Amino acid sequence: MSIDYQAELKKLEEFSGDYWKPKAGQHRVKALGEIVDSEPFIEDKEGALPQPRAQLKISVGGKDFSWNFPKGKTPASTYGQLIHLGAVKGQLTNAEFTVVVIGEGQSIRFTIVA
Repeated sequence: MSIDYQAELKKLEEFSGDYWKPKAGQHRVKALGEIVDSEPFIEDKEGALPQPRAQLKISVGGKDFSWNFPKGKTPASTYGQLIHLGAVKGQLTNAEFTVVVIGEGQSIRFTIVA
């Protein structure tokens, strides 16, 4: 199987840059595009299936980031909240919203407020 280098380069260029790793608090965010599929994060757990992930290009405080998160299966998940926001607004591109961050590391939680 051969690799399509041009397609891979385009993907890398679209999401190059810093990943958003927010601290606890409230953050005003602007979506710069729509949610796209991302490569699954694979942990060193034997037998664990990788969880599908999504990515959204955003701007926070005038700086551009790629926000990578699990494709949750509930409306309360980050993915579910962003899908709801997109459904309400008709799209995410240029949508501004507040992200409330609670916790850190593996126990971090996000709440999206339009």
